[in-house]
Amino acid sequence: MTGALLRALLQPDRPEVEAPLHTALVRLRELIPADLLVLFELAVCGENKARVVAASAAAEVVERLPQEPFPAARLGFLTSPAWLCGAYRIEVVHPELPQPRVLMEALGRPLRSVIAAPLWLGGDRLGVVVAARLGGAAFAQPDLELLEEVAEPLLALYRRSLGPGEGPDEEERLRHLQALTGCEGVDLSQVIPDPSLLEAIGRQTLLRYRVLPLRDLGEGRIMAAISDPLDWRNLDDFESVSGFRITERRLATAAQVVHCLEAGFEELDAARARRAEPERDLLMRLSEDLRGIYAAAEESAEGEVDEDSPPVVQLASQLVRDAYTAGASDIHIEVRETRLVVRFRIDGTLRDRLVLPIHVARPLVARIKIMSDLNIAERRLPQDGRLHFARFEPAVDIDLRVSVMPMHHGECVVMRLLDRHGSGLELSQLGFSPYNLERYRQAVRSPFGMILHCGPTGSGKSTTLHAALKEINDPQWKIVAAEDPIEYTLDGVSQLQVKPQIGLSFAAALRCFMRHDPDVILVGEIRDAETARVAVEASLTGHLLLSTLHTNDAATSVARLDRLGVEPLLLGSTLLAVCAQRLVRRVCGCAKRREPGAEDLALLRCARDMAPPEQIAFVSGCEACHHTGFRGRIGIHELMLVSDRLREQIAAGASAHAIKSAARAQGMRTLFEDAMAKVNGGATSLDEALRVSRPDEMS
Repeated sequence: MTGALLRALLQPDRPEVEAPLHTALVRLRELIPADLLVLFELAVCGENKARVVAASAAAEVVERLPQEPFPAARLGFLTSPAWLCGAYRIEVVHPELPQPRVLMEALGRPLRSVIAAPLWLGGDRLGVVVAARLGGAAFAQPDLELLEEVAEPLLALYRRSLGPGEGPDEEERLRHLQALTGCEGVDLSQVIPDPSLLEAIGRQTLLRYRVLPLRDLGEGRIMAAISDPLDWRNLDDFESVSGFRITERRLATAAQVVHCLEAGFEELDAARARRAEPERDLLMRLSEDLRGIYAAAEESAEGEVDEDSPPVVQLASQLVRDAYTAGASDIHIEVRETRLVVRFRIDGTLRDRLVLPIHVARPLVARIKIMSDLNIAERRLPQDGRLHFARFEPAVDIDLRVSVMPMHHGECVVMRLLDRHGSGLELSQLGFSPYNLERYRQAVRSPFGMILHCGPTGSGKSTTLHAALKEINDPQWKIVAAEDPIEYTLDGVSQLQVKPQIGLSFAAALRCFMRHDPDVILVGEIRDAETARVAVEASLTGHLLLSTLHTNDAATSVARLDRLGVEPLLLGSTLLAVCAQRLVRRVCGCAKRREPGAEDLALLRCARDMAPPEQIAFVSGCEACHHTGFRGRIGIHELMLVSDRLREQIAAGASAHAIKSAARAQGMRTLFEDAMAKVNGGATSLDEALRVSRPDEMS
């Protein structure tokens, strides 16, 4: 019998059911074998009494239950706020816990296992439905999930037994939740939401889950106002989609939370518009100044404006400031035949920012070379440098990785913005689902072995590796890293810049690391056979090694290492996990919701063990997202943990298809399945998810 069938049997409009609550519990015991199943009602104020509403057990057990209200303290941990914040399961009732004496006296001996789900009965009445078992196997997680599933039908039957009447209003319900959970209330009329958190999480996510961020507590933790702390599934979904954990909770009504969110976003939009306007004006003024200067120079036959001219100096700095404010990851300065085009890469896509006269190209590129300590006289060869922008603008503490390339019409520049504080990202902020996050954390805490991240350039591999190092960084461990280039500086990690032109390759760095007694080694990329061989040897000799590989999915990484000359037997012995990843754009808060069409449903149903959502997001566009419909990005992941069965297949030289099939059979969620989970959670749109993933049958 399924939970859905049970709910149908428990509908309160069935006239043939004489004692609906008792009958419901009897039927529930058919699905959850228990020695005693009982629904208690608790009064949270006054005398703090409890009473038995209905029970199902052997007749003599039911007779031993109290017939009159009794002190709630006799229920032990069943009435503690710490236990009643959500449904829970206790495999072994430890004698050091407050004991549920009422249950033990009815059953005649100590309990083996307990599952319980709290109910809100209305007014000042709370409830808890409890299943207890004396011996045998402990209750399993599916038993608890079924108990939660039937909690609402049981509540409907209880309310029917009370007769007609109106339910409590929001304020009364809030008082009840405060008493039940011990969470403090908050007056939102006196609260100003944190604008940086509003911007980071987004309008749609906050309104959908009715969460109002109040304060950033650091390391991915926030204080937030919520309307229902017992709705743990809603809170888990919010934490998965947003990447933030709510570690401090304040209570407010849903209407208050929504009103405060709307007011906060209105102010945020207005402030963003006020900030953006002067910057647009300044760039346009600089552009016009340069046009005027060059027009005057041509008329008077004077020489070109050089890199030290005030408009050029201001333009170079303003471009960096503007890109940083807009959240761009790269600045592209491209020389065309008749003009100079400046473009920003925002959320993975390029957007035109400025068009300048072709004469601006040479002095602007020369100014960027000066700022990056490059040779301004060299125009025939590529050059790479690094720009510490705080030297020129102390308020903007970022680094830029600068690459200058001579092209047909002149030198082009690409500058990658590296936030010096970006390495503070936590694993929980990168988009890992709770399922993958728990498994990945177990892998990175292994004492030895090899963990690989694979995916194309710009898929977030380096960010994830740095977050993993931050997760395990501990003074008792020595952590070394060879990178090309060093994008973020990590405290407590010895980092080496690889320089192949002088013979300092990844392989050479690895061999040197082995003589420095490290515990954890990060190698920026496995590019060649020598690096692959030394990496495997390092992980076989008691080191935890993390690196990246350019492959499309997790299983293909095994074949890639095989082609690089790594023996399958050694690879099977050392490989711990492979994580394939991509980045998808988050929908902006202006996104709308719609029911999925027939084609959408067909795609959504391709993901295993996932029911299609009733509504999915589709992009709209507003000033905040530059009318693209997207703001920010989130990761999707395919995490393959190498089990004993997979080790055997890898050692035997199995194909990538066979390895992937075996990994899926053992619980691996593919890139497509994780992308569909992000669509279900409202973090991204279906079209955006399909941009980076395809159903596994089609891949």
